[in-house]
Amino acid sequence: MAVAFALALVGVIAFIFGLVRILRPKNETGSASGLTLLVAGAFVTAGSLGWATWNWDAADAVNATGVQAANDARRQAEINEIKYQRMARDFVLPMLKDPDSAQFRNQRGFCGEVNSKNLLGGYVGFQRFIAADKAMVVMENDSALAPGAFADAWQQFCS
Repeated sequence: MAVAFALALVGVIAFIFGLVRILRPKNETGSASGLTLLVAGAFVTAGSLGWATWNWDAADAVNATGVQAANDARRQAEINEIKYQRMARDFVLPMLKDPDSAQFRNQRGFCGEVNSKNLLGGYVGFQRFIAADKAMVVMENDSALAPGAFADAWQQFCS
C-alpha cells in the first residue's frame, strides 16, 4: 500500500513539473517534454491510486469472505444444534408414559431435561436425560444405572 502512495506522489510531482514546463514561455523550454511529463504523471498517479484501491477492495473482499465464512459456520452450527435437539426429543418421547405431555427445557444437543405426566395424570418433575440413540436413552433416575454413573456421563457429555 505504501508503494502505491509513493508512486502516486511521484506521479503528482511529474504532473506538476509537466504543467510548469507547459506554462513557461516556449523560448525557455519546449512544451513537448512538459506534455510528456504531464501525461506520464497523470497515468502514474491514476494507476498507482487504482492499484491501491484495488488492493483495498481485495482486502475488503478477503475480510468479507472471512466474515461470511464465520457467519456461515455459525449458522450451520445453529442448524445442527436444532437437528440434534429434535433427534433427542424423538429418542426420548417413546420412553415416556405420556409422550404428548412432554415438556423439554435446558436442551443442548442430545442432553436436556424433560417433564411429563405419569400414569395417574400428574407431572413427575423435570428429569435430566442423555439420548445418544433410540436404543440408548438414559434418564437421570434410571434404577438400572450404577450409583453416580449418570452424573459422570452428564459431566462428560453434557457439561
